[in-house]
Amino acid sequence: STLVDNADGTFTYTNEDGTATTFDARRATVVDNGDGTFTITDDSGTSVTVDTNNTVTTLVDNGDGSFTYTSENGTVTTFTETTSTLVDNANGTFTYTNEDGTATTFDARRATVVDNGDGTFTITDDSGTSVTVDTNNTVTTLVDNGDGSFTYTSEDGTVTTFAETTSTLVDNADGTFTYTNEDGTATTFDARRATVVDNGDGTFTITDDSGTSVTVDTNNTVTTLVDNGDGSFTYTSEDGTVTTFTETTSTLVDNTDGTFTYTNEDAATTTFTGTDDQFDDEVTLRTAIDVDEAGVASPTDETTVEEVITAIAPITSKAARIFYPPSIAIDASTNGTFSVDLYQEYLNQYGTPVVSSDPTNAPSIPTYGRTELYYYVTFADPSVFGNGTTVQNMSIDTNGNLSYEIFNQPADYNALINVVFVVK
Repeated sequence: STLVDNADGTFTYTNEDGTATTFDARRATVVDNGDGTFTITDDSGTSVTVDTNNTVTTLVDNGDGSFTYTSENGTVTTFTETTSTLVDNANGTFTYTNEDGTATTFDARRATVVDNGDGTFTITDDSGTSVTVDTNNTVTTLVDNGDGSFTYTSEDGTVTTFAETTSTLVDNADGTFTYTNEDGTATTFDARRATVVDNGDGTFTITDDSGTSVTVDTNNTVTTLVDNGDGSFTYTSEDGTVTTFTETTSTLVDNTDGTFTYTNEDAATTTFTGTDDQFDDEVTLRTAIDVDEAGVASPTDETTVEEVITAIAPITSKAARIFYPPSIAIDASTNGTFSVDLYQEYLNQYGTPVVSSDPTNAPSIPTYGRTELYYYVTFADPSVFGNGTTVQNMSIDTNGNLSYEIFNQPADYNALINVVFVVK
């Protein structure tokens, strides 16, 4: 197939069968002449020039291939002139394909613009519908009459004259101003401000908003504080009252023999040993105390740190590290193998006492960690937990979990297991 440009805006297409089709590819254009006129050329090549200088309509080139037309009544229409293809379907219709590839089939009638020569233009669209645009409409005017008034003439010739008056503000040179509004009403107001003037001689003149002035003399209102050079100071107040006071200091003297002498502001002295390499027998207690013989007829008071350590060590090394956990009930009504977490039972009861002697101020009962304790069973009834002679199948792990077996039920519904905790 071939496509021939006929150089007159038309093209001839010949298909493989030799059939030739000639179609018009000319495009409508709108040219802005830069002087308020536009040249519009329709698809057939007919051109008209539209002068917009005397109309209130506008046609704006949006610079993106589209144009915006605003009519005299303010109606805005935006339309786009794009590059497209037009195929003669040989049946009286044409197929138009735009740049996006969208195809539209329509009748072959074309839009036209006709200059009627009297300031009007007839625009006929593709469907044959015509409208006449009258560019003879007049524009509105607003004239400054030079006397403070303005005359406005609308499109239909209606004339309206109005005046714009001004207000004035006059400084009366006495601290007041007179304001006159557009209606001629005058209002005088006081704009004077309070002032403070430094007279340069220790006095200040203060003038209030109403013009009343007073002078304040600051030369007689200063206080003084004099260092007398002997550790004392003399203070004189605004009313002449004189007060003398002394600021003493404390001293600390190194006696170079390992002791220090401290003298406070009242001259009281205290001598103490300042070395930090004293032995426990060299550190005396502020108050002697009996640590280990409470209740004896003639207790011996410990007076040094060494004596306290010696007295309390046997207590803390043995008895103080051993304690019995709270009593718990074990169900022995059924034979079998069972276990109980002795540490958790101890923690539950110590952590939630039923009552205390001072609910408001008493602290929580201190407890040890699970791995800070050794766990012991010092007695168990062999008739319940064994063969009647020996306890059998009973053990405690390092976390305080007791495993035991019940062989028989207690004869009097009561049997004992004694448990002891020892602090590591």
